Amino acid sequence: LTQIVCGIMVALMLTDVVFFDRMWLDISIKAFWVILLMNSINMLDNMDGISGSVSMVVLMAIFLMIFVIGGWSLILCLGLIAALTAFLWFNYPPSKLYMGDAGSQILGCALAVLTLQSLGSQLYLMGWNLIINLCLILLPSLADTAIVTVNRILGGQSPFVGGKDHTTHNLAYLGKTPKWIANTFISLTLVSAILVWINIYFPTNLFHLICVIYMVVYTLAMWQITRKNLKQSKFTYSK
Repeated sequence: LTQIVCGIMVALMLTDVVFFDRMWLDISIKAFWVILLMNSINMLDNMDGISGSVSMVVLMAIFLMIFVIGGWSLILCLGLIAALTAFLWFNYPPSKLYMGDAGSQILGCALAVLTLQSLGSQLYLMGWNLIINLCLILLPSLADTAIVTVNRILGGQSPFVGGKDHTTHNLAYLGKTPKWIANTFISLTLVSAILVWINIYFPTNLFHLICVIYMVVYTLAMWQITRKNLKQSKFTYSK
Protein backbone atom coordinates (compact mmCIF):
# COMPACT_ATOMS: atom_id res chain seq x y z
CA LEU A 1 0.00 0.00 0.00
CA THR A 2 2.83 2.39 0.86
CA GLN A 3 4.57 1.63 -2.43
CA ILE A 4 1.36 2.35 -4.34
CA VAL A 5 0.99 5.68 -2.55
CA CYS A 6 4.62 6.54 -3.41
CA GLY A 7 3.99 5.59 -7.02
CA ILE A 8 0.88 7.73 -7.36
CA MET A 9 2.57 10.73 -5.68
CA VAL A 10 5.53 10.54 -8.07
CA ALA A 11 3.23 10.08 -11.08
CA LEU A 12 1.20 13.17 -10.16
CA MET A 13 4.36 15.18 -9.47
CA LEU A 14 6.16 14.46 -12.75
CA THR A 15 3.49 15.87 -15.06
CA ASP A 16 6.09 16.84 -17.68
CA VAL A 17 7.05 13.17 -18.24
CA VAL A 18 4.90 11.96 -21.13
CA PHE A 19 4.75 8.47 -22.59
CA PHE A 20 1.65 8.18 -24.78
CA ASP A 21 -0.38 11.40 -24.29
CA ARG A 22 -2.96 9.49 -22.25
CA MET A 23 -3.08 10.83 -18.70
CA TRP A 24 -4.44 7.66 -17.08
CA LEU A 25 -1.94 5.51 -18.96
CA ASP A 26 1.01 7.77 -18.15
CA ILE A 27 0.08 7.86 -14.45
CA SER A 28 -0.23 4.07 -14.40
CA ILE A 29 3.16 3.55 -16.08
CA LYS A 30 4.94 6.01 -13.78
CA ALA A 31 3.34 4.54 -10.65
CA PHE A 32 4.22 1.01 -11.80
CA TRP A 33 7.82 2.12 -12.47
CA VAL A 34 8.17 3.42 -8.91
CA ILE A 35 6.77 0.21 -7.40
CA LEU A 36 8.92 -1.91 -9.71
CA LEU A 37 12.16 -0.14 -8.77
CA MET A 38 11.39 -0.11 -5.05
CA ASN A 39 11.08 -3.90 -5.19
CA SER A 40 13.86 -4.43 -7.74
CA ILE A 41 16.57 -2.56 -5.82
CA ASN A 42 15.38 -4.25 -2.63
CA MET A 43 15.61 -7.70 -4.23
CA LEU A 44 19.06 -6.92 -5.67
CA ASP A 45 20.32 -6.07 -2.18
CA ASN A 46 21.30 -9.68 -1.55
CA MET A 47 25.10 -9.57 -1.72
CA ASP A 48 27.84 -7.16 -0.65
CA GLY A 49 28.08 -4.00 -2.76
CA ILE A 50 25.56 -4.93 -5.47
CA SER A 51 22.60 -2.55 -5.00
CA GLY A 52 24.80 0.35 -3.96
CA SER A 53 27.31 0.02 -6.80
CA VAL A 54 24.67 -0.53 -9.49
CA SER A 55 22.72 2.48 -8.21
CA MET A 56 25.91 4.58 -8.13
CA VAL A 57 26.63 3.95 -11.82
CA VAL A 58 23.03 4.78 -12.74
CA LEU A 59 23.13 7.95 -10.65
CA MET A 60 26.36 9.13 -12.29
CA ALA A 61 24.84 8.61 -15.73
CA ILE A 62 21.68 10.44 -14.68
CA PHE A 63 23.73 13.27 -13.17
CA LEU A 64 25.33 13.94 -16.55
CA MET A 65 21.92 13.93 -18.25
CA ILE A 66 20.38 16.28 -15.69
CA PHE A 67 23.44 18.54 -15.83
CA VAL A 68 22.80 18.99 -19.56
CA ILE A 69 19.05 19.64 -19.35
CA GLY A 70 18.96 21.25 -15.88
CA GLY A 71 16.41 20.64 -13.17
CA TRP A 72 15.79 20.58 -9.42
CA SER A 73 16.64 16.88 -9.20
CA LEU A 74 20.34 17.63 -9.73
CA ILE A 75 20.62 18.29 -5.97
CA LEU A 76 18.85 15.02 -5.12
CA CYS A 77 21.18 13.17 -7.48
CA LEU A 78 24.30 14.72 -5.92
CA GLY A 79 23.06 13.95 -2.42
CA LEU A 80 22.50 10.29 -3.26
CA ILE A 81 25.90 9.99 -4.95
CA ALA A 82 27.57 11.45 -1.86
CA ALA A 83 25.63 9.14 0.47
CA LEU A 84 26.39 6.04 -1.61
CA THR A 85 30.08 6.96 -1.85
CA ALA A 86 30.33 6.89 1.94
CA PHE A 87 28.12 3.79 2.19
CA LEU A 88 30.05 1.76 -0.40
CA TRP A 89 33.28 2.42 1.50
CA PHE A 90 31.88 0.02 4.11
CA ASN A 91 29.52 -2.06 1.94
CA TYR A 92 31.89 -3.11 -0.86
CA PRO A 93 33.02 -6.73 -0.33
CA PRO A 94 33.88 -7.75 2.31
CA SER A 95 31.02 -5.72 3.77
CA LYS A 96 30.96 -4.20 7.24
CA LEU A 97 27.69 -2.30 6.78
CA TYR A 98 24.41 -3.35 5.16
CA MET A 99 21.60 -1.47 3.44
CA GLY A 100 18.44 -3.27 4.53
CA ASP A 101 14.88 -2.95 3.26
CA ALA A 102 14.37 0.67 4.32
CA GLY A 103 17.53 1.84 2.55
CA SER A 104 16.98 -0.15 -0.64
CA GLN A 105 13.34 0.89 -1.04
CA ILE A 106 13.95 4.61 -0.59
CA LEU A 107 16.88 4.29 -3.02
CA GLY A 108 14.58 2.54 -5.50
CA CYS A 109 11.97 5.28 -5.19
CA ALA A 110 14.60 7.99 -5.70
CA LEU A 111 16.00 6.19 -8.75
CA ALA A 112 12.49 5.96 -10.19
CA VAL A 113 12.04 9.73 -9.80
CA LEU A 114 15.46 10.55 -11.26
CA THR A 115 15.22 8.18 -14.23
CA LEU A 116 11.77 9.47 -15.12
CA GLN A 117 12.83 13.08 -14.72
CA SER A 118 16.03 12.74 -16.76
CA LEU A 119 15.10 10.21 -19.46
CA GLY A 120 11.52 11.49 -19.69
CA SER A 121 12.50 15.05 -20.55
CA GLN A 122 10.74 16.50 -23.58
CA LEU A 123 14.22 16.92 -25.09
CA TYR A 124 14.54 13.16 -25.31
CA LEU A 125 12.36 10.28 -26.47
CA MET A 126 8.74 9.38 -25.73
CA GLY A 127 6.56 6.30 -25.94
CA TRP A 128 8.20 2.93 -26.38
CA ASN A 129 11.61 4.54 -26.87
CA LEU A 130 11.39 6.00 -23.37
CA ILE A 131 10.35 2.63 -21.95
CA ILE A 132 13.33 1.00 -23.70
CA ASN A 133 15.73 3.51 -22.13
CA LEU A 134 14.23 3.12 -18.66
CA CYS A 135 14.52 -0.67 -18.79
CA LEU A 136 17.98 -0.55 -20.36
CA ILE A 137 19.66 1.71 -17.82
CA LEU A 138 18.58 -0.59 -14.96
CA LEU A 139 18.82 -3.86 -16.89
CA PRO A 140 20.89 -5.90 -14.35
CA SER A 141 18.45 -5.04 -11.57
CA LEU A 142 15.26 -5.54 -13.59
CA ALA A 143 16.51 -8.77 -15.18
CA ASP A 144 17.28 -10.15 -11.73
CA THR A 145 13.76 -9.30 -10.56
CA ALA A 146 12.17 -10.88 -13.63
CA ILE A 147 14.27 -14.05 -13.45
CA VAL A 148 13.70 -14.56 -9.73
CA THR A 149 9.96 -13.97 -10.11
CA VAL A 150 9.58 -16.41 -13.00
CA ASN A 151 11.73 -19.10 -11.37
CA ARG A 152 9.89 -18.90 -8.06
CA ILE A 153 6.48 -19.06 -9.71
CA LEU A 154 7.60 -22.08 -11.76
CA GLY A 155 8.95 -23.63 -8.56
CA GLY A 156 5.75 -23.06 -6.61
CA GLN A 157 7.31 -20.34 -4.43
CA SER A 158 6.12 -16.84 -3.68
CA PRO A 159 8.21 -14.15 -5.45
CA PHE A 160 8.04 -12.04 -2.29
CA VAL A 161 10.00 -14.31 0.04
CA GLY A 162 13.77 -14.22 0.47
CA GLY A 163 16.04 -16.80 -1.11
CA LYS A 164 19.51 -17.49 -2.49
CA ASP A 165 18.35 -17.83 -6.07
CA HIS A 166 19.21 -14.38 -7.45
CA THR A 167 21.49 -13.87 -10.45
CA THR A 168 24.23 -12.79 -8.05
CA HIS A 169 23.92 -16.04 -6.10
CA ASN A 170 23.93 -18.07 -9.30
CA LEU A 171 27.20 -16.48 -10.39
CA ALA A 172 28.60 -17.39 -6.97
CA TYR A 173 27.50 -20.99 -7.56
CA LEU A 174 29.74 -20.93 -10.64
CA GLY A 175 32.71 -20.19 -8.37
CA LYS A 176 32.83 -16.39 -8.76
CA THR A 177 33.88 -14.26 -5.77
CA PRO A 178 31.71 -11.45 -4.32
CA LYS A 179 34.21 -8.85 -5.59
CA TRP A 180 34.11 -10.36 -9.10
CA ILE A 181 30.31 -10.34 -9.06
CA ALA A 182 30.14 -6.74 -7.82
CA ASN A 183 32.63 -5.57 -10.47
CA THR A 184 30.73 -7.49 -13.16
CA PHE A 185 27.43 -5.83 -12.24
CA ILE A 186 29.15 -2.43 -12.22
CA SER A 187 30.52 -3.11 -15.72
CA LEU A 188 27.18 -4.39 -17.03
CA THR A 189 25.37 -1.32 -15.69
CA LEU A 190 28.01 0.93 -17.27
CA VAL A 191 27.44 -0.79 -20.63
CA SER A 192 23.70 -0.20 -20.25
CA ALA A 193 24.27 3.49 -19.42
CA ILE A 194 26.45 3.94 -22.52
CA LEU A 195 23.80 2.31 -24.71
CA VAL A 196 21.18 4.67 -23.27
CA TRP A 197 23.37 7.68 -24.08
CA ILE A 198 23.79 6.49 -27.67
CA ASN A 199 20.06 5.82 -27.93
CA ILE A 200 19.31 9.35 -26.72
CA TYR A 201 21.66 11.32 -28.94
CA PHE A 202 21.72 9.08 -32.02
CA PRO A 203 18.24 7.51 -32.06
CA THR A 204 17.51 5.19 -34.96
CA ASN A 205 15.04 2.35 -35.34
CA LEU A 206 17.96 -0.04 -35.91
CA PHE A 207 19.65 0.93 -32.65
CA HIS A 208 16.34 0.65 -30.77
CA LEU A 209 16.13 -2.92 -32.09
CA ILE A 210 19.74 -3.61 -31.05
CA CYS A 211 18.98 -2.40 -27.52
CA VAL A 212 15.90 -4.64 -27.27
CA ILE A 213 17.88 -7.64 -28.55
CA TYR A 214 20.65 -6.93 -26.03
CA MET A 215 18.16 -6.83 -23.16
CA VAL A 216 16.48 -10.07 -24.27
CA VAL A 217 19.79 -11.90 -24.80
CA TYR A 218 21.18 -10.72 -21.44
CA THR A 219 18.05 -11.78 -19.56
CA LEU A 220 17.82 -15.17 -21.27
CA ALA A 221 21.53 -15.85 -20.67
CA MET A 222 21.21 -15.10 -16.97
CA TRP A 223 18.01 -17.15 -16.81
CA GLN A 224 19.72 -20.13 -18.40
CA ILE A 225 22.46 -19.97 -15.75
CA THR A 226 19.84 -20.10 -13.01
CA ARG A 227 18.01 -23.00 -14.64
CA LYS A 228 21.27 -24.94 -15.04
CA ASN A 229 22.17 -24.39 -11.37
CA LEU A 230 18.66 -25.40 -10.33
CA LYS A 231 18.88 -28.57 -12.42
CA GLN A 232 22.18 -29.40 -10.71
CA SER A 233 20.52 -28.86 -7.31
CA LYS A 234 22.79 -25.97 -6.36
CA PHE A 235 19.62 -24.44 -4.94
CA THR A 236 16.14 -25.86 -4.60
CA TYR A 237 12.49 -24.82 -4.38
CA SER A 238 10.04 -26.59 -2.10
CA LYS A 239 6.54 -27.05 -3.47
